[in-house]
Amino acid sequence: MKLRVAIFCALLSLPFLSHAQLELGARFGIANYRGDLAPKIIPSESNLAGGLMLRANINANWKFRTNLTFGRVSGRDRALLPADKTNLNFRSSVLELAFEMEYDFLPFLPGSPNLTFTPYIFGGVAGFYFNPQAELVGRTYINLRPLGTEGQTIPGSNLNMYSNYGISFPFGLGFKKTVSDGIIFGLEVGLRPTLTDYLDDVSGYYPDFTKLAATQYGATAVAMSDRRPEIGLDAASAGTLRGNPNNRDWYGFFLISITKKLGSSPCYTF
Repeated sequence: MKLRVAIFCALLSLPFLSHAQLELGARFGIANYRGDLAPKIIPSESNLAGGLMLRANINANWKFRTNLTFGRVSGRDRALLPADKTNLNFRSSVLELAFEMEYDFLPFLPGSPNLTFTPYIFGGVAGFYFNPQAELVGRTYINLRPLGTEGQTIPGSNLNMYSNYGISFPFGLGFKKTVSDGIIFGLEVGLRPTLTDYLDDVSGYYPDFTKLAATQYGATAVAMSDRRPEIGLDAASAGTLRGNPNNRDWYGFFLISITKKLGSSPCYTF
């Protein structure tokens, strides 16, 4: 299903790419996340991000673009009260392919001598790959999805194993300026609400640990599901909340971009 959505978006982009002034460039910046292990953006959890952008200037205000962006998101439980602590942590690489429309508040075209800067907004749809991992002693990491930390691997469980692929809906704002003939500099902040609550491998409830211990990864799965004993707290009870199943996860990027127009510029009349 997700592959079909990506193919449909790619085909939809072809008319924009064939009849518009194109720009190609790179973007660099930071990634962050909001979810069960971070109810708000935590600046100290920012990680490096970067990628490529292809932008089609349909006219002076509307643009279509496709982006391939890679970053890492991370988080860890910061509850102050022992009763609320989970001691959970995660990191995940995120590889995103996005298709977006961009609206320039001021008329802007690459190569125009007069239309040289503008703030803008954007929105679209993206497919992304993620793979949550948790830190063990000695700064080694283990993949969490195969463990079924909330009971997905227990025979007869009513939980399905979540996918490593998700859909998100990028939106945000930015500013761009022509810095030389055909070279455009940009700053952008964008957020992505997703359709998954497992970006951090945390969503619902603690499983039955006796049954989890009998699965393929046994003791490792139990240890990664409930990490309270590592900090001297009592083990969690099966069926108690491990995360917030009512809120899906978000991620976002703050990016600096440098793009270059491809080919000759149209004949501008502005």
